[in-house]
Amino acid sequence: MLELPQIREMLKQIATGVLSAGELLEIRTEPSVDTEGRESLRITLVLTEEAATTFTGEQASQLLLDLHDGLLNKGDERFPVLYYATPDDSGEQNRDEDDVE
Repeated sequence: MLELPQIREMLKQIATGVLSAGELLEIRTEPSVDTEGRESLRITLVLTEEAATTFTGEQASQLLLDLHDGLLNKGDERFPVLYYATPDDSGEQNRDEDDVE
């Protein structure tokens, strides 16, 4: 099972192929449990306000598919559940630990 910082790094690399530079501000990851009691991953991507208005379902699907495949390739069978937020609605605008830079 991958550690959360490894997952954030993988997602940062994946996101560069889907989002434009500067659109992804932060990646938050935490262990979770799905509706059937299996381990999963809760991942929140904090996007710029502009990116949030132009982000498409196709982009979201591509991110989820690429992350899921990346996890499986590394032997991590947890399913990622993606959430999206902006700095205004993410609840914490000044976090440092997971900032993307």
